[in-house]
Amino acid sequence: MRADEKMRRALGEPAAEWLAFDAAHPELDINNIDEPPVEDPAGFRDAANAAKEESVRRILNETGLAGKITKRDYLVPVDEGGESVPVRVYRYSSGDSTPGEKIPTFVYFHGGGFLLGTPSTEDLPCSTWASLLGSRVQIVSVCYRHTPEHVFPTQPNDAWDGLNWVFAHAEMLGVDVDKVILGGVSSGGNLAAGVALRDVEEGGRRLKGLVLGMPWLVHRDVDHHPSGRYAGGGSMVQCRDSPIMSGIRYDLFTGLAAANTREDRERFSVGLVDGERLTGMPPTAVLVCGRDMLRDEGMDFAEKVEEAGTPTKKHVFKGLPHAFTKYHPLPSSKRFDELMFESIRWCLDDEKTADETGMWEMEEGKTTMNEK
Repeated sequence: MRADEKMRRALGEPAAEWLAFDAAHPELDINNIDEPPVEDPAGFRDAANAAKEESVRRILNETGLAGKITKRDYLVPVDEGGESVPVRVYRYSSGDSTPGEKIPTFVYFHGGGFLLGTPSTEDLPCSTWASLLGSRVQIVSVCYRHTPEHVFPTQPNDAWDGLNWVFAHAEMLGVDVDKVILGGVSSGGNLAAGVALRDVEEGGRRLKGLVLGMPWLVHRDVDHHPSGRYAGGGSMVQCRDSPIMSGIRYDLFTGLAAANTREDRERFSVGLVDGERLTGMPPTAVLVCGRDMLRDEGMDFAEKVEEAGTPTKKHVFKGLPHAFTKYHPLPSSKRFDELMFESIRWCLDDEKTADETGMWEMEEGKTTMNEK
């Protein structure tokens, strides 16, 4: 069942937990969208990455997660071996693993508008998920080359090479090739969805499931953008002044991606793929933010995948902006991690069936995850 426009618009009203967090932490100025122009994208990227890496290290040490996860690093050749991208493997250190065993594997692509992100910026989410999943599931975080030096479609090409490398090195990595789940957040969700579709269309169908968090699935300048189907432009207009990723930041990411040809924009816009092409997609979980410019394209994609006969798991964080998880103390930040864990487990469940009701599950600051 598709969410109607009235329901979608209600999702864009600020959540009570967001307003309360803002009131409790005025020093963070979390609603500020007065962002200065970015004159040096590479310099902006490097500074932002360094700041996030430092924040991640601090939180991992404070929570004790740093000592609970084993990490292994590799380099994956891309562009027929001309360059390489880093891959980091995470596994919970519990002492109950068996040498040489093959285990389910979640292959992950990070977000950041194709501009931001390093292996170390992803240590917090990947370590959190690995801790929740336990030692019987591992996470493989595949990095990719970033803008402004590398424009679209470098990123989906790197992602495809990364997934193929995981399958080709399954023995070394300890991957159960029948239980590989693909996923990503934001721009990483674009990569995961595009790679999953390519895997289906090229006859591989190697994936056990697909998990998308607040995915960016449609290029701004593509023909027939979904915003044209909704009164007042839908979430693209309603949420343009939302914090964290405002229209200013969205336009920066879009411009730097430089998908300048019609072919590239259509490849970028996996969210516009028609239902017939989606037949055969792996079971798909989609998590969207209600106060996010990307809300409608994420909801549209999930509903089309469901209508194509694929089991789906659909959740929306009512009233929260894109990438709200940057504020770790928010209750919904913990719930997001919990849902990523639940979605990976759901993909591995052979007993699941297509969503019986087709309704979106509303997330409003609730969490059942144990404090760690």
